Amino acid sequence: METMITNEKEALAAIRENRRVLAAVPPEFRTAEVCMEAVKANSLAVSFVPEKLLTEELCREACLIVAKSYGEACMHIPPDLQSEEFFAEAVTVNENGKALKHVPAEYRTLAVCLAAFARHPDKREEILGYVPEELKAQVESAIGQENSREKRKGEQA
Repeated sequence: METMITNEKEALAAIRENRRVLAAVPPEFRTAEVCMEAVKANSLAVSFVPEKLLTEELCREACLIVAKSYGEACMHIPPDLQSEEFFAEAVTVNENGKALKHVPAEYRTLAVCLAAFARHPDKREEILGYVPEELKAQVESAIGQENSREKRKGEQA
């Protein structure tokens, strides 16, 4: 039988014990502190954070934590907190090269796409699949120029 959460202290303790518990925390105990703790423990908990508590700091924390492995948290960031800079940072910390897939189309800019490639030059073909068609030529050109510079540096060394 589950323990009933009756205050913020119990909510924090429950989250520390079970990182998936935010969904079970009664809304009145989903405070900024409880929600931040839940997001740090399980970044996908951002989907259970009350809208009024979705601050830039909390969303950035969620996106950057999960972006390291999956990138899916980017889909839960409120539109008013989204920016090119935010998504460029998210694709840069991603460990598997798939974060660009979860970046909203309007933020898949040249800068964001190039940030994804810079982090994962070994996943060129996969990442290229998430680049908007109208940017592919620019991205490939920029990557080609960067590869040429790197090759020249290696030859000079």
